[in-house]
Amino acid sequence: MIGVRWRALLAALPILIAPAVLRAQAPPERELVGLTFQGNEAFSDKELGAAIVNKATTCKTFLFKFPLPLCPLTDWGIAHNRRYLSEKELPLDVLRLRVLYRQRGYRQVAVDTVVDRSNGVVRVEFLIEENEPTRVASLRIEGLSGLPDSAALASRLSLKEGDPFDILALQRGTQGIENQLRNIGYVNAAVLDEYFIPEGVREAQLAVTVVTGDRARIASVRIEGTENVEEALARQFLSFRTGEYYSEEKIRGSQLGLLDVAAFRFASIEAEVREDPDTLVDVTVRITEANLRAFRTGVGMSTTQCGVLEGNFAHRNLFGGGRLLTISGRLGNIGAQALDGSFPCGQVGDSEVFRQLTYRIQADFDQPYFISERNRLLGSIFFERESVPNIFVSTSLGAAIGITRRLNPRLTVTYSYRPQLTAFDPESTDIFFCASFGICDPTDISILTEPRWLSPIVFQWLYDRTDSRLNPTSGYRLSPQAEFAAAFTGSEYRYVRFALNAAAFQRLNPDWVFAFHLRGGFVEPSGSITFGGEEVASDEIVNPAKRFYGGGANSVRGFSQNLLGPTVLVMDSVTQCPDTPLQACAFALADTAANQFDERPQGGNALIEGSLELRYRISQRWGMVAFLDWGNVYSDLTTFDLPSATPGLGVRFSSPIGPIRLDLGYNTLGPRLRQVVAELEDGSLDELELPVVYDPAGFNDPSLFTEIFRRLRVHFAIGQAF
Repeated sequence: MIGVRWRALLAALPILIAPAVLRAQAPPERELVGLTFQGNEAFSDKELGAAIVNKATTCKTFLFKFPLPLCPLTDWGIAHNRRYLSEKELPLDVLRLRVLYRQRGYRQVAVDTVVDRSNGVVRVEFLIEENEPTRVASLRIEGLSGLPDSAALASRLSLKEGDPFDILALQRGTQGIENQLRNIGYVNAAVLDEYFIPEGVREAQLAVTVVTGDRARIASVRIEGTENVEEALARQFLSFRTGEYYSEEKIRGSQLGLLDVAAFRFASIEAEVREDPDTLVDVTVRITEANLRAFRTGVGMSTTQCGVLEGNFAHRNLFGGGRLLTISGRLGNIGAQALDGSFPCGQVGDSEVFRQLTYRIQADFDQPYFISERNRLLGSIFFERESVPNIFVSTSLGAAIGITRRLNPRLTVTYSYRPQLTAFDPESTDIFFCASFGICDPTDISILTEPRWLSPIVFQWLYDRTDSRLNPTSGYRLSPQAEFAAAFTGSEYRYVRFALNAAAFQRLNPDWVFAFHLRGGFVEPSGSITFGGEEVASDEIVNPAKRFYGGGANSVRGFSQNLLGPTVLVMDSVTQCPDTPLQACAFALADTAANQFDERPQGGNALIEGSLELRYRISQRWGMVAFLDWGNVYSDLTTFDLPSATPGLGVRFSSPIGPIRLDLGYNTLGPRLRQVVAELEDGSLDELELPVVYDPAGFNDPSLFTEIFRRLRVHFAIGQAF
C-alpha cells in the first residue's frame, strides 16, 4: 500500500511543479513608468490614453500631488498607483488607436511604438502619423420635410460639410433624431445613413434618410397596484392622456412625478406598441404603495447639540389625494448641563443659558398635486426654543406657506412666505448686541429682544446632479437662495439676503472620492426697526438669525462652532478682576490665562468659505477623510481679510441614518487683536477701550505638544460635512 502511494505521488510530481517552472521561465513584470504620445494634434494625450489598456504609474490622488507632493520625494506605495506593462496588450493598443482615429475620420493614420526597457522599468512611446482626414464632401438629409420642427431635428446632426468624417458624431446625431421623433409620436422611427468614399480620394459623400412610419397615439392607460390609494391620484401625475401622441419624454417625466408622492414607494411605466395597428400604444403604470401611516423615533448626539431625542408621525394620504401630514418633535441639549462643556458636548455654549433644553414642535403639510403635476403646495406651523451656541437663544412661533415647482428632473424652485414671531433671551444676546452694534445697556437690550415679527419672502433653487443625497460620490449640487423682508411683508426686521451653497464630487477609483464645497452670501439691512417704542430707529441692526457665522462641524472645522471671523472676549469682573482695574486685568489674562476668556462670535453681514475633502473607504462600514477648510466672516462687503485655512482628518461610520463622523481640525490662526467686554457686578456690560493680543494656543509660553493640543478642534456629528 505504501509503495502504491509513493508511485502515485511521483507520477503526479510533474503536474504539481509545472506551474512553478512556468512561472520561473516567464519574464518578470516590468513597471510602466512612462507612456507618451508623439505626433497627435487632433486628439489630446488624455483622449488617447483612455482608449488603450496599458497605463503608466501615476500618483494615487490629488492629495499626493498637492499640497503633499510625495510622489517626487518617495517611492512608498502609498503615493503611487503602480502599473505594469502587458506585452500581449501592446499590439492591441496600437490597433485600438488606429480604430479610434479611423472612426473619427483619420483613415490614413499610422501608429507605431518605441519601447525602452532599460533600468528594470519600461517606457512606451506611441508614434502617430495622423495624415489628412477624410472630410464630408456632401451631406444630404431626406425624410424630414413636413415633420414638426424639422429644422430642430436636422440640427441634431452636428456633422457638417467640410468636417472630418466622424462616424461617432454621425451615430450620436442619428440617435438624437430618433429620440426626438419618439418624443413626438413616431415610435417606429428609424434613421438610416450611408456613405461612399471613392478610392484614392479623402472625401465622403454622406446621405441620411429618416423613416418615420405613422405617428402613434396612446390607446389606453392602465393603473395597477393601487389598493389603499385612489387610482385618480396616480392619473393626476401622468402628463399624457389617452388619444394624445406618444412621447417618451412625457413617460419619463411622469414616472419622476409619481416617485415624488409619499404614498407611493415605487412606480414604473411601461409602453407597448400594438402589432396591428402599430399606431396605437398601450401604457401600463405599476404602483407599489407605501405604508400610509408611520411613526419613527431616533436618538443622536453631537458636539453642538449634545444629546438629541426626536420622533415624528406621518400620514401619507390625509383625506385622500396623497396629501402628506407630518407631526414631528425634537428635544436637544440633553445632558448639556450635567456634562458642563465636556466632550461630546463641548460646543453647546459657554454659559448656562445655552445649555438649557431646546425643543421644536412642528406640523408639515404637503399637497403633491397643486394646479399641475409639477407643483407642490407646502405648509407648516412650528413652536421652538432654539440655541445657537454663544450667539443667541430664541423662542419662536411661526408658519410657512410655499409652492415648489419641478422645472426638470434635476431642478426645482421654491417660493415661500415665512412669518414668525421671535423673542431672544436677553442673557444670551447681551454680548452679541453690545459687541456688534454698540448696544450695551441692559434696558435697551431687553427692549430689543422683545417679540418682533420676522417675515421674509424666500426664493430657493436646487439643482442636484449627485448620485446620492446622503453620501454622494459623483456629480454636483447647486443651491442659491434669495430672501427679503420689508414693511409690506409684515416684518419688523427689514433686509435683503442672498446665499449660495455648491458642492461637487468626483470618484477617483472605487475607494477614493474627491469632494469640493463652496458657501457664501451677504445680508444688507434695507430699513430701520423701531427701538424702545419711540421714534428712535437703527438701520444697521440685522436679526441675529440672519447674520452669517462660520466655524464648526459643517463649516471651517479648525474653529469651534461659530468662532470663525470677528469675535469678542468676555471676562467676569467679579471673579476674574476683583481688585484690579479692568484694562490691566484684561492684559494680564491675555498674557497668562487667555483660556479664561469667554470668546463670543459677532457674526457678520458677509461670508465666504470652502472645503476640499479626500474620502477613502476602508471597508463597507468604515472610512477616513482628509480635509482642508478655508474661509472668513466679514462685517460687510467692503471689508476683506485673508481667509483662514485649517487642515484635518476624520473618521466615518456608515449607519442607516447616514454617515456618523468624527473630525479633528487643526487651527492655524496666530495671535490677533480682540476687543474685550467686561460683565459688571450690576449685570451691565463695559466695552474696554483697548483691545488685547489674543493667542489661545500660544499664551504662557507653552511646550510644542501643549500648543498643538490647544489648536485641535473635535467635531462629532451625523451626516457628511456637505
